[in-house]
Amino acid sequence: MTMIPEKSQFSDGSIKGIVAYVPAKTELLIQRISSLNVKFACFLYEDDVATRHSRNQFLADFIHNNLDAFVDQVPLPLNPSESFEWLYNKVNWEVDYFLEKYPESKSSDLLFLVSQDQVPIIVTLYTVALQRNTKFAYIAQSFGFSPVLLESQLGFLPSLFRGKGEPHRSLAFQKYREEYYAAAASDFARAWDQAGDKCMQALHMLSTCYDHVDRFSYRRALEELRRLRQDENCFAKLCDMAGSGSSQQIQKLADFLQIADEHFGVDVSRNEVEVFSNTKAVEVFIRSLYVSAMRRIKQHEAEQAALLLYRIVEVVAQSFLAKRGIDTAKFDMMILNESSRTNFVNLMRRLNGDDSKDVVTALERSRLGAFDCWALFLSCFYDGNNLEPMSDEEKLKFLGHLRKRIDLRNRCFLEHGVKGVSVEQAEDFSEWVKNAVVKRFLSLSLKTASEDESLRPLSLSAN
Repeated sequence: MTMIPEKSQFSDGSIKGIVAYVPAKTELLIQRISSLNVKFACFLYEDDVATRHSRNQFLADFIHNNLDAFVDQVPLPLNPSESFEWLYNKVNWEVDYFLEKYPESKSSDLLFLVSQDQVPIIVTLYTVALQRNTKFAYIAQSFGFSPVLLESQLGFLPSLFRGKGEPHRSLAFQKYREEYYAAAASDFARAWDQAGDKCMQALHMLSTCYDHVDRFSYRRALEELRRLRQDENCFAKLCDMAGSGSSQQIQKLADFLQIADEHFGVDVSRNEVEVFSNTKAVEVFIRSLYVSAMRRIKQHEAEQAALLLYRIVEVVAQSFLAKRGIDTAKFDMMILNESSRTNFVNLMRRLNGDDSKDVVTALERSRLGAFDCWALFLSCFYDGNNLEPMSDEEKLKFLGHLRKRIDLRNRCFLEHGVKGVSVEQAEDFSEWVKNAVVKRFLSLSLKTASEDESLRPLSLSAN
């Protein structure tokens, strides 16, 4: 849902239809929609004798000025607070009719416009706007009503509304769709507490699980998933809501988390060589990192995305070296034969300048960084991995691109520097990681969360 500021004029060409409440005084409504050119309009009004003339004049003028628009005039029941379900269903019907009549349009092309003469009408339209992802605005805000509907302000509403866990239910679905799983879990919990709905409890557990996955807390995610599946009622409700295939999707996620936890969990007893030489474990970890990185980019957290993408680059090099028995955290130059040491040192000298006298000393450090790992792999072990031939110039070019990305990460204020990372820089980094690193060296096609066969969130309907 898009919230439009109170005093904004509606000149946005994306608004193709309106659902508006006609207040007793129509001047403000006329002022706010005067610049619109819509093809669909639904006007909700109270059939009050005292305001009938001004209302009819408003409707006549609108129809005259918008001859090509479809206009639906909807009289409200005498007591809207007792007819929530009727109004809720009617407004949803209007959205469906708009989408059916104009198939090239989408729900976000609709604007819901309300005044505060009738708070129950505000709550109803606000709820539908959240669920259907329309635009929403006030005609006037006479007594400072908050867009965030507080619990204390909903006490007068009919039990049907509160019985569904609103507004927390609708807010939770919106946050779930936007992949803010921690916030979604919190609102699903409040909806569950208010309505006692097992669906809300199931979605709270599912969102909590996804939040743990996004934070790489694989053990906690697995435990939450187990709790969900052990509650047969909750799990059945979830499967009914998510549709066929949801149980199998949950099983795929559980299998994925099992591998991730065994190799990258708190209690891992394996050393680096054992973990990174396991092809399946490396694949699972890289997919997890990539999905979270792409979500960070989508949510404009580019700095965090850059760090996750850097880690993928490092993991790929670690995996190749681990299969040669090299622990990058405890590197010793003497494990290399003389030819490999010469190749490694020569490559590093070409990268750092022939006059560098400290190359060998620097390479005798106990831990290799990402750049050193790649230089070691490309200079000593590349040819034994059934990869496409790569010339020395191509290796140098790759390392040049790598250094550029490492510098981006190092200058970031979350690492060693003071600079931020733009979304465009993070997107460029992600494309390079996806194609030039993972696909090129591991033959693995990385996918976003909506495409990954194990990490794909269940599709939910708010209805």
